[in-house]
Amino acid sequence: MDEFGGNAPEENFNSIPVQERLDHKNWKARVSAYEELAKLFRTSVEDSDFRRFEGSLKKMALDSNAVAQESGLTTLIQFVENAPDPNRTKNVVVPAVVEKCLSSTRTGTKAKALDLILLYVEVDTPDPVIEDVLPGLDAKLPKLVATTTNALAAIVRTFGVKSLNVKPLIKKLPPLFGHSDKNVRAEAQALTIELYRWLGKAIMPSLEDLKPVQQKELTEAFEKLPDERPTPLKYIRSQQAEMAAAAAAAEAGGGDGDDGQDEDEEMVVVDELDLFDPIDVSSKMESNFYELLASKKWQERKEALDALLVLCKSPKILDSHYSELVGALGKRMADTNINIVIVAANCLEGLARGLRDSFSKYKPSVAGLVMDRLKERKVTVVEALTGALNAMYSTISYSELLEDSAANVVHKNPQIRAEVIKLQINRLKEIKIAPSKQEIKTGCEMLVKAFDDGDAAVREATAEALGTLMKCCGEKPLLAYLEGLDSVKMGKVKEYFEKAVVKAKPAPVAAPKAAPPKPVAAKPAPKVLDDGPPALSSTKKPVAKAAPAAASSNAGAAAKKVAPVAGGAKKEEEPLRYKFSNETAEEQAAEFLTPELIAEFGDSAWKIRLEAMEKLHELVDSNPGFEAELITRVLAKKPGWKESNFQVSTKLYGILQLQAQKLSSFSKACAALSIPAMIDKMGDIKLKKAAGECLTAYAEALSLQFVLSQSYDPLKKLKAPKALADSLLWINQQLEDFGIGGLQVREMIEFLKVALGSANAAVRTNAVSVLGTLRRFIGPGIRSFVEDCNTALLAAIDTEFAKVADLEPPQVTKGAVEDSAGGAAVEELFPKVDIGNQFTSALLEECGDANWKVRKEGLEKVVAIIDANKRIKPNLGGLPGALKLRLADSNKNLQILTMEICTKLANAMGKPFEKYARILCSNVASCLTDQKDNVRNTSLAALEAFATQGGLDSLVSSIAVSLVTNSPTLRKDLLTWLTTFCNGAKEREVTLPDLAPLAPPILQCLQDRSPDVRKAGQAFLPILMASVGYDAVVSKCSDLKGAAKSAIMPMLEAAKPAPPPRPPSAAGNAKAAPPGALSTLPSLPRPGAKGGARPGASGLPGGPSKVAARPAVNAPPTTPGPPREQQSSPIPTLPQLPSLPGQGQGSGLHSFDPMDGVSATSQSMNGARPMGPNNMGGMGGGLPMNNGLSQPPSAMVVPPSAQIKRLSVSGGDRRGEAVMDFLVTQITSDDAHQSIDALKQLEKALHGPLDVIIPHINELVNAHTLQIRLAYTGLEPRNNSTTRVCKHLVNSLVSIFSNKQLAIKVQSDPLYNLLHELASRLLDKNLDKVESGQQLAKALNVTMVKVLENSNRNATFSALLLILVRCAQPLRNMEDSAHQAKFGDLIMKCIWKLTKTIKECVAAGTFKPNELLADMNDFLVSISPPEWKKRAQEGVPLGDMPLRTVKTVLVELSSGMGDEVFNHLDLIHDPTKSAIHQYLIHM
Repeated sequence: MDEFGGNAPEENFNSIPVQERLDHKNWKARVSAYEELAKLFRTSVEDSDFRRFEGSLKKMALDSNAVAQESGLTTLIQFVENAPDPNRTKNVVVPAVVEKCLSSTRTGTKAKALDLILLYVEVDTPDPVIEDVLPGLDAKLPKLVATTTNALAAIVRTFGVKSLNVKPLIKKLPPLFGHSDKNVRAEAQALTIELYRWLGKAIMPSLEDLKPVQQKELTEAFEKLPDERPTPLKYIRSQQAEMAAAAAAAEAGGGDGDDGQDEDEEMVVVDELDLFDPIDVSSKMESNFYELLASKKWQERKEALDALLVLCKSPKILDSHYSELVGALGKRMADTNINIVIVAANCLEGLARGLRDSFSKYKPSVAGLVMDRLKERKVTVVEALTGALNAMYSTISYSELLEDSAANVVHKNPQIRAEVIKLQINRLKEIKIAPSKQEIKTGCEMLVKAFDDGDAAVREATAEALGTLMKCCGEKPLLAYLEGLDSVKMGKVKEYFEKAVVKAKPAPVAAPKAAPPKPVAAKPAPKVLDDGPPALSSTKKPVAKAAPAAASSNAGAAAKKVAPVAGGAKKEEEPLRYKFSNETAEEQAAEFLTPELIAEFGDSAWKIRLEAMEKLHELVDSNPGFEAELITRVLAKKPGWKESNFQVSTKLYGILQLQAQKLSSFSKACAALSIPAMIDKMGDIKLKKAAGECLTAYAEALSLQFVLSQSYDPLKKLKAPKALADSLLWINQQLEDFGIGGLQVREMIEFLKVALGSANAAVRTNAVSVLGTLRRFIGPGIRSFVEDCNTALLAAIDTEFAKVADLEPPQVTKGAVEDSAGGAAVEELFPKVDIGNQFTSALLEECGDANWKVRKEGLEKVVAIIDANKRIKPNLGGLPGALKLRLADSNKNLQILTMEICTKLANAMGKPFEKYARILCSNVASCLTDQKDNVRNTSLAALEAFATQGGLDSLVSSIAVSLVTNSPTLRKDLLTWLTTFCNGAKEREVTLPDLAPLAPPILQCLQDRSPDVRKAGQAFLPILMASVGYDAVVSKCSDLKGAAKSAIMPMLEAAKPAPPPRPPSAAGNAKAAPPGALSTLPSLPRPGAKGGARPGASGLPGGPSKVAARPAVNAPPTTPGPPREQQSSPIPTLPQLPSLPGQGQGSGLHSFDPMDGVSATSQSMNGARPMGPNNMGGMGGGLPMNNGLSQPPSAMVVPPSAQIKRLSVSGGDRRGEAVMDFLVTQITSDDAHQSIDALKQLEKALHGPLDVIIPHINELVNAHTLQIRLAYTGLEPRNNSTTRVCKHLVNSLVSIFSNKQLAIKVQSDPLYNLLHELASRLLDKNLDKVESGQQLAKALNVTMVKVLENSNRNATFSALLLILVRCAQPLRNMEDSAHQAKFGDLIMKCIWKLTKTIKECVAAGTFKPNELLADMNDFLVSISPPEWKKRAQEGVPLGDMPLRTVKTVLVELSSGMGDEVFNHLDLIHDPTKSAIHQYLIHM
């Protein structure tokens, strides 16, 4: 109307451009634009027509005018229906529709809004749309919450749950049921009912937090639902395309095109565990857990572990950082209180079962500790320990178990040996893939040796293990390893082979190609009979086919089907097939039963009936060709299932049992006819045994699942509680005998819940017992299935579960089941999901938005997607590129979040992640340059996940590039992590790849200015050399400059892997080293030698002796000395000598500490000799000096010489031992006067009885060696006291080695130290700087001669050969090698001097030729003869003179012994192939 009350003319807006009309103030203009666009969208096929209006779509949904808004929704529907790619607008349009349209007062608007949402779901997938709809549930307006809930229910109703993730919906149900608005609660109930239609019982655990009234209402609503299978009303377009393609293919092939649709219409089976959220145990632990666990009170430790055990029983545990927790639990394995051990083992078991595959990284740190505790005698402890071990090894390969078992199968404790073998048995029963040839070889060799064990339990376990292994692999692969067993042992193995029940199948023999299958005619419909078995529960659907006329009207009998396997994965169910009917049964039975006998079955006299039963029993027993179904039908009529005489009934059940055992015609149909009748008699005290045995025979002949499936309905209809209670006892026994393989566990639990609701206490108690048995098979997760029970029942169930928590699943003794423990169901709970399509372009754009808050929201959405799918397929779409950008984000929190996403992806994807690790590794490693600890720690965690899941080989090249970065922080952290990871590689499921690409950057790191980087590089060097070899690393040094190369070469030499030590001689039984022997220097290595270490030699290279192990007291670090380049001695020397004995260890002296008198400062002797760690004549590393005690000078108590003299060192004085320890300490004193006094006192003692000195001779020689190094390197022209110390040291050594009784007792290691030091000092130019230098040199020469003359020949040769080979090894790569060559010449001269005495020693019998031959062989192994000759050709200093020297020794030995020398090669591994043997043949 106009302003005067008349009708105003309609304004025409068509002349205005569409874009302007879309923004016009007049709603009618906007409507006209909407209508025009709807027509355009309906007719256009050009993408540009849709794309140019995408920016206006949101405004249509948000239009303030109700009429225009409804028109806009019509346009939006046309857009989504016809646009080439409507998904681009989904994230913009759907939230706007939810916010403004769903709560509209106009019915048409709400309907169109719902249609639009469903259309968006149809064109793509439901999950992204649901994600945009869910925020409507958090709205403040109750009306919007209700309509949003209704929209979600419509999505489920329309498209089903097969293509959508129901977890977000289920999580929203409890808040909706708690809403204050009744309409919201009503819509929530409707949504729940819709979800129940599709999910069934799986949704029940998620509803346990609702109010009891609400739960009751839902239960009633669930019961009213029809039994028909729900089907989707629509299919998303991808499904429609698949169905169309399938229909076209079926039409082209002449087949039925309905199969694809039928498959889609199958009900989706969801397990409760799929809906469980994992529990983060570490976040829920008490803050003082570790403090309580370390408490001295066992009660506190027990309380801490009990609280942890509750958390560990969760069916799913979130994979967090549990290294500390697992380590702490491992320490409890050594607890003195067995209750602590049991609970700790239970916690480990729970963690292992909850983490599943993720626990494998913690297993190496704890499995050995658990195995060591298996020696415990108490059964409860052993059961807990074996339960933990079984859980740990349940997700790893059989080969890793074999590797871990190798040491314990030969353990000194027989119980540990037996239990470890039983652990293998359990694993063999669980594995699903037969062991490989290598695993069979390793396992058989280990077990065949164990068969000769002296303990009967070990032998019995070994027989069972071999039998089980044979069951897994078949007999043929094991015959080659078992052919040496005698008939008794082989019989035992075969016995267990027959009994074993395993899941793995032997590798099938390749069969010839089968001919193409012929088309099979449709099977005839089953005959439906009058007296067939009663129908199953209402969930069993009848086959929708007409029965033939000959069949009776009971359709329920034909509807019974075989139950699906455990875990709920349904197999194709087969209907029961009946051959006969009740009407014709007697007539057809007359072919093999006489009419008189059939008549006697129904005689009124029970004795006649009994005799007839006995006759029939004999006939069935002797005629296996009888038709079982005919006999059953005849007996069902006469005498009938309601026979009043128990003896006749007992005989009748015996005939039915015999049929199952004897007649080949016995079938499921036959069993189904009689099972309900026997169930009815389970409460009869006279008949329940016969009925139970018959049912057991049915289960053995058919399957336990079939018998139970036919029993549930009759059991539910039983009116006598006693019959139901006794039936439950029978079911419990069958579970223990048959296991749960092939059993439909959910169906059984539903039946048990019915029994739990009985008013009879015995029925409830027995039902709880059956649940306990199931708990032993399935684990604690079964509790979630019964959580809807009342509080009292739950308490009883928890009590029963607690009783059986530590028990293993019962040993299966009956039935031929493939999966007796039901393990296959667990694997099906966590299928891998393809989440690539969820990382849409919009989400990736959000992750790269300029606003950091938007980027954070995008990354959080990515986290939510990954968290919702713990196992994913290797398809990430464009996500890796987006993550790579975010790893360089300026916001540190986003950097950390991105690295956490990378870690989650690696853990969720597993091995296939390696292709993404190559993309992301460099960027993740670059975050190590950050100064914040949390950023670097997250980066290292991501690298750990990359390497653990994808393998280190995918990271090596990226790590090599990252190490080139000139960042000390990155280099240090990356090398430290890499070293730790590689050192633990053997304990993980990770094989180290070729590390050659790391060699150049490692050499750069060794030159880094940062000492931390250099230290980290040195720590990694042994790993690098073990991978690529010493020569390969040295070759990379060719491009280094002289100074850098000189600095690096000693590091490479120190990291060079040494050959393994030679075992001891079988012939020699000489006395071991004295307790005080000081041994840090290795004897010459003996690679591959037989037997043990030689007498008198240290068992391991550098192995510390008793004295070396004494701890230094409060020893501060020594001050650094001048660098190596400034030292006068050029001879590279041996590793640092150990600290010398402190207070009289081993002497029993505790009244005073002679070390209290040592100077507390690190000043030089009389202020003249520097004491830096690098000022020890080239001996690398700081020496633990006795001047390290932090005693103030005022507290010094130095016993004067007079006190020393008063202390007797005779054998009769008990203080003599302590005095010797004190003298050794004083010889190495900083104070020259103390050292000289001690040497003088020792000189006097050497002229007396030697019984106290001999046990300490090695300590004394090492003390002299150390003090020679300190004194000679500290010589100065004006320091007379140091010169005096040198003279006294040499005189003391001459006195010691002039006494053959003492000299012969000095072992090889101290001799190595001494000869090395004497040779170094003889070439030391420092002697020329002092006036008495010539005299000191002559004294050293005399000392060397005395040592060579009187020392043990074998020990001296061993020491000299080892010095020579170590001196010669680095000569090829040394720039200034003249001094090194002089050192080698001097050592060879010493060997030549000794060589002249060989014949004399052989004749006198004071020499062991086998040890010398082994030493020379080791010399030739260290540097081979061809290498020596090559050195001579290339002009390397010394050339092949060391080889010639060894040959000279060999010639002397051969000429002195003749052919007898060949009998002394027993210490050489495979002597006939050794170089020594070849030389001896030619001599």
